[in-house]
Amino acid sequence: MTQTDLARVLQTRYGLRFHQQTIQRIEAETRPIRLDEAHCVADVFDVSLSSMTSYMEASDQALQLGVDRVRRSCRRLFENLTEDGLELLEAIDQLTSDVFSRDQGQLEDWAPTPMEAWALVWLGSTSDVMGDLLSARDEAAELAGVPDGERGFPSDSLDLVGDTIERHWEKSLKQWSNLSTADLMKAVPADGQHREA
Repeated sequence: MTQTDLARVLQTRYGLRFHQQTIQRIEAETRPIRLDEAHCVADVFDVSLSSMTSYMEASDQALQLGVDRVRRSCRRLFENLTEDGLELLEAIDQLTSDVFSRDQGQLEDWAPTPMEAWALVWLGSTSDVMGDLLSARDEAAELAGVPDGERGFPSDSLDLVGDTIERHWEKSLKQWSNLSTADLMKAVPADGQHREA
């Protein structure tokens, strides 16, 4: 980015009255940079203010800036995974609730239909995905330096999913084992859309 480009971004994005000559004077250290200006410049380059203002060799500074960019990217990844995880958790909660409503607390007498068994398989698969998502989220949080207090994620729903699968899995397997391959293919075709067997 040229000095002119930086001046233009600082004017349009932040309303700072910067010209190419202003940046040139700051770089030549004939004009000090104000704190609010420094924050804006750091934001433009997606680095922390501390890494931008520290005194070190250019090669070391490049490494620090690179690590700083990775940390900020990991922070955004953590936030995105949190949002996606909550959305997936809501869908898993709904599916879990739907499965629970089918047995009406009568586990001994409940024989899952092919559709219910199919839903349990999906529930188990999405639970695996959720576990992977949470692992990636934890690793991103660690790399980003997210404080422990900000890392929490509602796990009650995940425990409920595990209980649902455990409660119904054996009966679902029995139900599926009683079906022929042709019946299974009618119930759950390759496109994932259920049709009654």
